Amino acid sequence: MTSRLSTLNKKNSNEKLPFSNATGGRFESRPFVVQSKSDNSKQPDLQTSLMQADTYGHHFYKTDLANESATAAVQPKFDNQPIQLGVDKGQGKANLGLSKELDDIKKQNVVSNLLKHKSKEKPPDINSINVGVSFRTDGRGTAHKGHDLKAVEAMNQIEGMKGLQVNSTTLPRNASGEDTPERKANFKELDDIDLLYIPGAPNANKTQVGDNEKDKMLNVPKAPPKPPEFLGQKELSKKQGNKLAEYEKSKEKYDKTKDARKYNERESRSNYEQKLIEVAKTRGIPISAVCAGSWELLQSYGGEVKTIPEGDRDIHKASKSNDTWKIGHKVDVKGGSMLSGMMNKEGQKQDINDVNSTHWASPHRKGEKLVKRDNQEKDRDQDPNKMLDISATAPAKTNTWFEGKASNKQQQESTVEAFESKFGAPTLGIQWHPESYLPGMLGEEQGSEEARKGSQAIFKGMAEAALTSKRKKAVVKELESMNRKRKASQ
Repeated sequence: MTSRLSTLNKKNSNEKLPFSNATGGRFESRPFVVQSKSDNSKQPDLQTSLMQADTYGHHFYKTDLANESATAAVQPKFDNQPIQLGVDKGQGKANLGLSKELDDIKKQNVVSNLLKHKSKEKPPDINSINVGVSFRTDGRGTAHKGHDLKAVEAMNQIEGMKGLQVNSTTLPRNASGEDTPERKANFKELDDIDLLYIPGAPNANKTQVGDNEKDKMLNVPKAPPKPPEFLGQKELSKKQGNKLAEYEKSKEKYDKTKDARKYNERESRSNYEQKLIEVAKTRGIPISAVCAGSWELLQSYGGEVKTIPEGDRDIHKASKSNDTWKIGHKVDVKGGSMLSGMMNKEGQKQDINDVNSTHWASPHRKGEKLVKRDNQEKDRDQDPNKMLDISATAPAKTNTWFEGKASNKQQQESTVEAFESKFGAPTLGIQWHPESYLPGMLGEEQGSEEARKGSQAIFKGMAEAALTSKRKKAVVKELESMNRKRKASQ
């Protein structure tokens, strides 16, 4: 879409955010075009915003213009009134002629309401983004405030991020402390969210598998005693009454254990995050998920995680909590991926030495494909490979990958360290902890310099994607308003 509109107003191409060239690669070729922050009265016009919204897969038009008729209607529709996008016969050029507002923009005679601001509503702040952070009770609630929210705040200190304010919102709102909060996700939950952030967790994902039962159950919280089938039945036999009494006694005992807290928190948080992720995907909101948070993201696409073989597990997770930020391993970033584009390598393959690591499992793969999970809901039978690509792997300790001599069999033994969406708004799952490398974070000095720079570039790239998501929502809202006014005037 950028190519279709770029000729309309070339003078805007030099006005970029201060950090727009900092990420390089894929992001450098598609800069954001905005007004200078020093003049808060100015906002981008609709034509410019449409160009920006096309970045990172926010496409309004999917039609091949050269092959369409001159009267082809192009979605989306608002209030059942299509916005027409015609084609000049014989030339294959877009003619924004059937909407007066869009036609005026093409002729550069008017600017949109985003610039005029005649609306009574407060104009969107195009120089700030709001990151929704899923709450967790880890560390009696201190992990959320002292690590997750702190990491979002630290994004403001990344080199090249000047001019963009990053704010955070706890999801669900006002959740805090050590007790599992009431979590109820709905479509409006993300109304003011530009980036959804899913942090890690100390417990196994529901989809976890292993080479044996012991590995499968690693870090799985003990489930509560199973209630008898006749629970709730009005009339019970003496035998049933005895069994019910035994169950209630064991349940009361279980509820006082740490396992009960862990199990209830995992169930509550997982169900909530699955709903949040679906809402974000539906609304085109970028998603960033780290460590165990990436497992929730993979689960939503039909994938599963598998425990790392015991012989290799110690290079991914420290045996003692005090050594969490003292271990690391190499990561190989796939060339041509969104992830490599974020890391200033112009989409080239990149090897990062000594990234931090604190996980015992990783996305289950076979060769170059993610494994599709069995026993999915009938209405949600998904193959993760249709929507996701593996974008980074880590070598197994037991092979010669570190020397670059790995065989095909040995390559299959490597763990998945990152995966990303193929289409739409950027969705990125990272197995290591890039947020710990942000300025002022606990693990900032751990690992290599390239790991630190690459991890910070990830957050910078996702911030840019969030800014695009925010602009997209503003553009769609204005298009709807334009269409309602046009419809009312007819």
